[in-house]
Parts: sequence; structure tokens; C-alpha cells
Amino acid sequence: MPKAKRQPLIPEIPLETWRALYEAADALGELRLWECMGDSELLGVDHPHTDEPVLGAVMGTLGEVFGLALHHGPAALRWVLELATSDEPDVDMDTFLSIAVVKVEFVPKRELPPEDKQRMKALGFTPRGGARAKWPAFQSHRPGYLPWHIDETDARRLLHTLPRLTALGAAVRPLYESDDAFPTDGFAFFPKGRAPGPLRLEEVEWRQVGRPPESAPASFAVDEVTAAILAKLPQQPSMVLEVEAFCGGGVVADGGENGRPWLVKAALAAEAESGFIAALEMGNAPGDALEAIASRALVGGMKALGVRPGAVHLTSPRAAESLAALAAQLGFTLKLRRSLPAVDEARASMPPQFGFGQPR
Repeated sequence: MPKAKRQPLIPEIPLETWRALYEAADALGELRLWECMGDSELLGVDHPHTDEPVLGAVMGTLGEVFGLALHHGPAALRWVLELATSDEPDVDMDTFLSIAVVKVEFVPKRELPPEDKQRMKALGFTPRGGARAKWPAFQSHRPGYLPWHIDETDARRLLHTLPRLTALGAAVRPLYESDDAFPTDGFAFFPKGRAPGPLRLEEVEWRQVGRPPESAPASFAVDEVTAAILAKLPQQPSMVLEVEAFCGGGVVADGGENGRPWLVKAALAAEAESGFIAALEMGNAPGDALEAIASRALVGGMKALGVRPGAVHLTSPRAAESLAALAAQLGFTLKLRRSLPAVDEARASMPPQFGFGQPR
């Protein structure tokens, strides 16, 4: 009998914590910061334990989604700083799916999930604003996972961050509403070490925030048996293999943290001239790195074709760095390309439920 899949669990958070979250979010929503701020004007607060910045990006300038996205951790900070400081940001969906973000969005009541409506009813919570009121909804993004319900860790982060960013937003909003000059050499931060509460504009700290360095990918290695098999394969210098790994829109609802649904990842190895798909490799877990999946697909492709290529084309610098040692060992070159025609064509024909049909 096959093993029954676990149903994804909605994290349990005490009702009084929810009450505090809704009240903190409602105070932020009343500011309607999206009326004068965009996602390039970040608001910052220091993490209470690590001193790392948490950067809030206001959502709503496009008139579709209103709220605040809190970016935490090195990957998320690199992402949001790239968006905020670059004229032509170099970002893609695979990068977005590897960052940690907690969002509070303000939506019409009809758009709230049923469990949120039930909880708010139990708490007797109604947002301020009368007929124009928007209702707060929270969402947690973690690397490799489907956007999901927040848990207690997210709740603690929100309860520390939201009151401070609300005070900060209230202090700087007049600047963004006026034509007055304001510091352009950094982002507005809530004063470090200060208790939450109303903030005067002169108390705001304007700071430069550097992009955290990206850690080097793990070098891919094969076991001794596989290494021996690959070394014995004849090399075909004219052959080019295209290799790329990517995230999809499909999900796996088992095996993640507390059954939390995680995103499907895959990699293809395709022979460039013929378009023949030599290997399809799937991710094994939420934390399976794309460069590792790409490397496994390359090994599978060489085994399936029975030859070593003369060159391997990739779009990912991290995958190329991960494969550098194997390439030197087996005598093929690695070349970065802006696109991989054979892989792109194969992705477009993959089953739509996987969500792999949109090349970068």
C-alpha cells in the first residue's frame, strides 16, 4: 500500500498574537504609503538579535496589490536592493523563488481566505477606514517553498517590524508627498535600539545598505564508480550539450517542513544541434540547489548519450562554477549563453501543470 501523503498543516498561532498582528497591520494600512512611495524607496529596521537589516518595500504603485513586503536574509536583501538601486535590474523568477519575504497585503474582505475570516470574526476585529477599509492578509515566502501561511517565527518578526515601520512611514511620508529635498544617499531606518512609538523626522536614520555577498556554490562531484564510467566514455568534440535548471509553478505537497508545499524544480540536458533531450532531472527536496540539479542532469545526459561533449552551454554562472572541476576532469569546456534554444523549446512542450513553459 502506498504511503499516504501528509496534508499541509496551517501553522498554529495563539489568537492573542493574531490580535496584535491585525492591530499592527491595520495601523500600517491606515498610512496608505503606496499613495506616495514605490518599491525603490525602502524602509528599514534592524533585526532584534542579529542586527541585520530588514527592508520593507511598499507595494501598490501599480494599483493592483497594496501592502508591504519585508525582505530578510542575504538573498532577499540582494534581490530588493537590486530592484531599488538598478536602472535595469537583473532578476528572474528563479531568483525570486529563492528569497525569504513576509508580506502583509490589504485586500477587500471578500478576498480573504476562509480561515482568516473565521479568525477575525472570533477576535471581533474590523479594520479602520469604514467603507474604504482594506483587510490585512499575511503571507510567508521561504526559499524553495510555495507562498504559505505565516508561522510563529514570522509573527514575531512582524510584531517587531510593523510598529517600527509604521512610525517610520508616518515620519517620512510628508517628504515623499512634497517637493522638499531629502537625503538621497541611503534608505530611511527606524533608529537602532529605540523603542517603537511616534517618530520625529529628525530622528530618522538614513543609511547606505550594501548588497550582501553571494556565497559560492558547492563544487559538484560524482562518486568513484560514476567518475570511472564517465571517464571511459568517448569524447565527441563537436557535440554541444545545453544544460539548465529552473523552478516551476507546480508544487509537491509532501516531504517539506510540516507538509508545507514546496516548488517543483527540474533540469534538462539537451543536445544542441538535434534538440534531443538526453536527460530530465527533478529536484529531491525544497533545498535542492538549482546548480546541483543541473549538474546531475548533465551527468545523466552523458550517460544516456554514451559520449562526453566537447562543450556544455549554460545560462547560470553558479551552475558553471559548480561544474568547473568536473569539466576539467572530463575535458569539456563550459560556456555561458544568454539563451539555450534546445532547452527553451523543450520547456515550452512540458506538461503545463509543472509550470516550466516560460524560459527566462
